[in-house]
Amino acid sequence: MGNLSCQQQQQQQQQQQQRWATSYASSNSGYKYMGCYLDDINRMIKDVWVESDVMTLEWCMAKCRGGNHTFAGLEHYRHCFCGDSYDVSVYLKKAESECNTPCTGNSQQMCGGVWRLSMFRCR
Repeated sequence: MGNLSCQQQQQQQQQQQQRWATSYASSNSGYKYMGCYLDDINRMIKDVWVESDVMTLEWCMAKCRGGNHTFAGLEHYRHCFCGDSYDVSVYLKKAESECNTPCTGNSQQMCGGVWRLSMFRCR
């Protein structure tokens, strides 16, 4: 009874990540977690793109807020994107389970997924 299937463990991890992201955004004035979004080669948000081997949510938020951007997105372990607009008809919200890659700087945080952005509103 105490054993969880791999899928149940992943679901619990994603639920915990969503709760953490929502809690982080609530406790850090001005940030709001928007969810997991589709990305592609044209990029959902593209004003700034930075890669880091020590990527965390805090690092990306600081970068985007420092540039006075509206949106911050984390993708695939180590990518941070900042921008001010995106096409809502192209870049759709996806299941939280699709944002499943841990951040390189903090494996307890999820940094999007493959062509998936963990999106935040910065202001």
